[in-house]
Amino acid sequence: MPASVRTIRTSGVSLGLVLAIAWLAPTLAARPGIRVDSKSAFVTALDSTSNPITDLTKDDWGVREDGQNRKVIDAKPATEPLTVVVLVDMTRWVQSSVKEMRTALTTFTHAIQTGQPSASIAIIGFGTQAQTLVDLGKPAADVEKAIGKVVADQSSQSTVMLEAFMDAAKKLGQAPSARRAIVTLNLEGFDETSSVQPQNVANAVLGTHASLWAVTFKNAESARVKGMGGQNRDQILTNIPSQSGGIRVTVGTSSALEAQLQKIAQVLLAQYVVTYERPEGPAPKRLQMAVARPGAQMLVPQVPPQ
Repeated sequence: MPASVRTIRTSGVSLGLVLAIAWLAPTLAARPGIRVDSKSAFVTALDSTSNPITDLTKDDWGVREDGQNRKVIDAKPATEPLTVVVLVDMTRWVQSSVKEMRTALTTFTHAIQTGQPSASIAIIGFGTQAQTLVDLGKPAADVEKAIGKVVADQSSQSTVMLEAFMDAAKKLGQAPSARRAIVTLNLEGFDETSSVQPQNVANAVLGTHASLWAVTFKNAESARVKGMGGQNRDQILTNIPSQSGGIRVTVGTSSALEAQLQKIAQVLLAQYVVTYERPEGPAPKRLQMAVARPGAQMLVPQVPPQ
């Protein structure tokens, strides 16, 4: 069961990255008579400048579950198809930022599709309702057309972003690939009027084993209304990225969105798949990883794979 959304610890370093754990698990042999299963997780290792480390081998990795060392079987660059659901703020308040939002989304989707042609991308717009602009499995041309549909809905003064999260979780739960991500783009400060509870959203998102990459931006409108009620939304955006192996970033202007989404695409494409042994027993509740590389920063889901 995922940890309570209200008790998840957060980290606040550059680009939302978590510092590497200062240990490296030794290779342990399974005890005779104990059945062992293999489990895999998608993770990223970054250097001190937040660029992906791409030359790691199996022997560089350490894995723990609930504080217990696990034997690493394999670690290699992930080649499984990426399945990404993008959530985009389309309230009336983004009007002055639409051009930069479209540019950032185009840069992101092109980077993912170029880096991995087998990737699948869906886009969900949200204001006072959540709507799928393009679904998973559609060609690149359809994704590009969907970005052109990102507009400021003049009738939307608040968001139902939590409902958009639930729609994303449903799509990802049906995706054939286990390599999954949610990328969000939202304007800071406006009311969240979803009826769904944050804990239900946390459980749904973490249950898909998707990493969450949340980018929040500001503009003149958000500066004017700072302090309005979006606490339920912010619980998810603040807490779930670090628990899922993603990041949360806040930028001061919409002109910075393109660089942030381009960086997220780069990091997603540089994921490793780390496979390790788990002896039979109670399901673990906490996953930790580290690499034998000074200054490395880890993006690791805290929820162990099933």
